Amino acid sequence: MKTEKVLKKYTERGQALVEFSVVIIMILTLLAGVVDLGRAFAATSVLRDAAQEGANYGMINPATDSIIITRARTASTNGLGGPVTLSDTTAVNVDVVITGDRCANNINLVTVTVRYDQFPITMPMLGAILGRQTLHLEASETKMIMKPPCE
Repeated sequence: MKTEKVLKKYTERGQALVEFSVVIIMILTLLAGVVDLGRAFAATSVLRDAAQEGANYGMINPATDSIIITRARTASTNGLGGPVTLSDTTAVNVDVVITGDRCANNINLVTVTVRYDQFPITMPMLGAILGRQTLHLEASETKMIMKPPCE
């Protein structure tokens, strides 16, 4: 009788240990996924800020695309590093599209799109679920040209 109680006590402890190990793996996996998604959100925020900065500059000075692209690429170079390096031309693409004529006084638009095609996912299990270890992140901003450059 006493032996059965002792065995039951150790069996219950073993069961609790197994349950804890299964639950802790699930919780850590979920936590790692949240960290990856948080990094992706922060990177998207940087891309959105860069697109807004480029579009804001382009609506005042739409003369050349290269200046607008440079303005977008230098939007968040605060020296802190961050999730995205906008100056990396191999990873981050900046496109400028002018709708209409740059010199006309009618309604013309400037659209700045910033893309980061190879945002790395650090958690292998999330990559297995998505089928790849990278994410495609993109932000776009469209503004009306306020001052045509040909005036």
